[in-house]
Amino acid sequence: MVGTMAAKVEKADKKAKALVSIKVGGKIKVMENEELANRLREGLDLAIKGKNIKGALKSIEKYVAAIADEYKGDSGTITIKTDDVLCKITFGYKCVLPEKNVAEARRILGKRFDDLVREKTEWTGNSELIGLASDADNGKAIRGLVQIKKNSPSITFTAVDADCKGK
Repeated sequence: MVGTMAAKVEKADKKAKALVSIKVGGKIKVMENEELANRLREGLDLAIKGKNIKGALKSIEKYVAAIADEYKGDSGTITIKTDDVLCKITFGYKCVLPEKNVAEARRILGKRFDDLVREKTEWTGNSELIGLASDADNGKAIRGLVQIKKNSPSITFTAVDADCKGK
């Protein structure tokens, strides 16, 4: 009798796992759909793993970016390689011109303003304006008006083949 009871419990458990409720508005439809139930469980599992993986990858990327930042000098792209991994780190910068400084920057830059500055929801200077602001002799006036913001680096990891080339 115990064997029969165990079989009934197991069968009921399997059946309960296959029940799916679909709610649309205030109405709920309950159906038996084992594949959908399994896919939902798999989706949840992957979503949880994905969050954990994203957090772990962010931590690794932060560490790698900090090391690369120490070595980059004037270069925007750094490549770090082991026997089996190629990691490319690309740094970018954004030159922001606060709204309160636009009129003064327009006066200082004159005709060059339109080719050095793009208007979005904020005024952003291009890489030439960063260069101009960095110029020790000629950039002092504009340098006080702009803010240089470091963008998040773009990082890619690639498996390396036997020839030490990225796949």
